[in-house]
Amino acid sequence: MSNDEMPLSLLEYDRIYRSIEGICCATEFPSSRSCIFFSVLGAMILDQIHGLPARIIAGAAYICVDENNEILLGFGADDDFGASDGSRFHCWVEIDHWIVDFMAPNYKDTLAEQGCVIDLERRMFQKHDSKMAKTHDELERQGGFLFIGNNDLAHSITDAYSERKDLMSLLEIYQNWYRKWPDKMEDVIHIDDSNGKIIEIRLSDNKIRGVW
Repeated sequence: MSNDEMPLSLLEYDRIYRSIEGICCATEFPSSRSCIFFSVLGAMILDQIHGLPARIIAGAAYICVDENNEILLGFGADDDFGASDGSRFHCWVEIDHWIVDFMAPNYKDTLAEQGCVIDLERRMFQKHDSKMAKTHDELERQGGFLFIGNNDLAHSITDAYSERKDLMSLLEIYQNWYRKWPDKMEDVIHIDDSNGKIIEIRLSDNKIRGVW
């Protein structure tokens, strides 16, 4: 895969994002903090449906999100740039040197929860790692990014989530529901939760409006 050929089209990315976001909303999983959820479900769909060898990565991540270069969205240790641990981290997916963050359209929600409310479009994030910033100074432009993987952390997170029966159940539900663009996918499905309650899951109305 070349440095310019994205693994997913905008419509394919949009389909994956909106379907996972729909599951987040239906199960009351806070989507702005659900990077693990987006990465686990996204990697499974990429591997099994799209035939792309996706890896779940965890670590620190930094993205310059505004045109005035004043707001840097950071995931990681506040007191140690580039460091991450079990409570301060971000998760994303990597495909042959491409960084794919399915939670990226919710960056504005993450910022809002931190008290920073800005007019930010929901955008697709697919970036080749050759375009990544090398230093903090290179992050001072909109779209500048630096993702720093932590292998030990990634392994501990994926091991822990692989033992969660609720997540494994959602993975199976998602796999049965999902259809690769441009195939028709049901807008709404209904499932039973562990208490016998009927839950409605629908494609999110959030639309991707641009690209980082």
